[in-house]
Amino acid sequence: MDVTFWASASAYKNAHNRRHKSILCVPLPPNIKKLEKKIDVRGRWYTEYQLGLVSDERYAMDLYPGAARLNALCGWSDANRRDLQSRRTGGAARNFVCHQG
Repeated sequence: MDVTFWASASAYKNAHNRRHKSILCVPLPPNIKKLEKKIDVRGRWYTEYQLGLVSDERYAMDLYPGAARLNALCGWSDANRRDLQSRRTGGAARNFVCHQG
């Protein structure tokens, strides 16, 4: 894990080894000035919700605009709100939480 950017979400999705690069850029609308300091890149707290750590109300709130599109491009979750990465890895949890810094 380094500080190299992925060229695109499709390059990330199709990579066999994702340890060579570590940064995905996501365009946001110009009216978005701030995001929460801690977010799940998938746009919702999927794992935390499954563990009962997030309320229904909080889960329903998008963490940033365009998350659903990025999910589809990267293959992180499907339209049924299921965690595809956990199914692919036999249930092993992946860390999708990012912090500003």
